[in-house]
Amino acid sequence: MATLTVMRPLFHPSIEDITVEGILHALSDPVRVAIYADIVLQECSQNCSTFLTVSDKTIPKSTLSAL
Repeated sequence: MATLTVMRPLFHPSIEDITVEGILHALSDPVRVAIYADIVLQECSQNCSTFLTVSDKTIPKSTLSAL
């Protein structure tokens, strides 16, 4: 029997809760920087499985779901 996995809803902070320090902290991770660069260069939306390989490194799905 197949198990249905339900994804938790994405959390989007209000603009007032976003700080420069928070952005710089998030971009201190080289994997996140590479993912951000890939997103910026694309012309269409992408899902997490697009980033299973980033900068020639295999990224676990659990890591991508925490981004």
